[in-house]
Amino acid sequence: MSTSGLAGTELQLVNVKSKPLPIGTLTGYTYLMDFFDAAKFPFSNASYGGFLKGKQSLGQGLTFNYRLEYARQTDYGNQPLDYGVNYVRVAPGLTHGGLTTTLIYELLGSDNGVAAFQTPLATGHIFNGFADVFVVTPPTGLQDFYVDVRYKAPKIDGHFGFLSELLLIGQYHEFRSDFGNIDYGSEFDFYALLPAHEGWYI
Repeated sequence: MSTSGLAGTELQLVNVKSKPLPIGTLTGYTYLMDFFDAAKFPFSNASYGGFLKGKQSLGQGLTFNYRLEYARQTDYGNQPLDYGVNYVRVAPGLTHGGLTTTLIYELLGSDNGVAAFQTPLATGHIFNGFADVFVVTPPTGLQDFYVDVRYKAPKIDGHFGFLSELLLIGQYHEFRSDFGNIDYGSEFDFYALLPAHEGWYI
């Protein structure tokens, strides 16, 4: 996808996905983002990366899930800084029935404390804590070590049918910088998502 003139912005977003492979699905991407008003929004960048996502049955109803991702981001367009940083995400997990537990390491790298990996079109809310402290990655970068535990209820009939497919999620994060060995602290997050069912109106 390529757009221009969107609030003084030029975007070129390319996403290529493979057919399912024995080890999972491979996705490659290139994101070129140029925000013309660098004084107000200094986040122009070029990102090139890809990820492998898949799952393997371990038997007895147990499934091993995984996602491995790497990207490289550099300055681009009207970006006032000259920088190059890495992004890494490693997310192995296990699923049994409706319960999934995932151990995740995510790195939004820093270039010597000058600039860090940014995601101007994405939200950090669902990835780096609900407190939204890291919506913009600090120049010292971010390492997020976290555990994600979620349970999805099955479809339920009868009086408790309104609880069908209820999703419960709990996370615990440990945050550190990529540059300077700064301890940003930790965070617990919990939430529930209940889909709207027939007979319910919003």
